[in-house]
Amino acid sequence: MIVPRSPWVLLVLLACCGWIAAHDLGAHDPSDIDARCERRVQDRMFFGLQGLHGPVTDAQWQRFVAEEITPRFPEGLTVIAADGRWRDDSGRIQSESSRLVEIVRPDDDAGARRITEIVERYKSRHHQRAVLLVRAAVQACS
Repeated sequence: MIVPRSPWVLLVLLACCGWIAAHDLGAHDPSDIDARCERRVQDRMFFGLQGLHGPVTDAQWQRFVAEEITPRFPEGLTVIAADGRWRDDSGRIQSESSRLVEIVRPDDDAGARRITEIVERYKSRHHQRAVLLVRAAVQACS
């Protein structure tokens, strides 16, 4: 560590550190939150593309998005291609192509119900044991 020899240099350095700490861009005073931001819920659904009767084709996936997801959330969603990994019942690591769907929505019962419907429809339609759902409270700004 370098220690300044002049007390004036030390004083300036301390003042700068104090200013930086007080103006940290990562720390926000709740009263400073942009008026365009709102509290929302972010749902992330992880859909495996390997069903009991073979892989879910791209056409089947696109049809599911068009028929089941988009009508329930026409305001918008994001689909990300992914490669999932998990440990099966025998302890082996498995790999599976998958899709991650993110939806940011108001925190209400109707939205939660629509998410549950999507998960259940996919499991039924494509013979899946599970669809991972991750839900978090977020601050969404437009």
